[in-house]
Amino acid sequence: MRSRPVFFDCENCPSYCCSYTQIEMTPEDVERLAFHLVMDPETASRRFTMELEDSGTRVMRHFRDPVFGTVCKLLDLQSRRCKAYDARPSACRIFPGTPSCHYYQFLMSERKKQKDPTLAVRAYNVL
Repeated sequence: MRSRPVFFDCENCPSYCCSYTQIEMTPEDVERLAFHLVMDPETASRRFTMELEDSGTRVMRHFRDPVFGTVCKLLDLQSRRCKAYDARPSACRIFPGTPSCHYYQFLMSERKKQKDPTLAVRAYNVL
């Protein structure tokens, strides 16, 4: 089976997708994260997720970020990469769900237009 071509490179992005306010966590995601972090699922769920009152959906907790305001609690602010990449949620595994990422396209377009290959990296002192 051939894989589909990909037209984005996450290494050139300050982790925009980690700023999404509702990164859904399935029970399997919580178990995988708990195993990776060597803790029981209840502890992992309590530390890294929260339940949305209106829908009952379990999502990743956030914390303050100088780039996007808040980001997923698993994001390393220095490297701008997931601290638990091998155990990341299913929503992150399939993101963006298409061969291209619209934020990446926008960012690369702005870098080209402004003739600044470090735009969004230099401005936020990341990567």
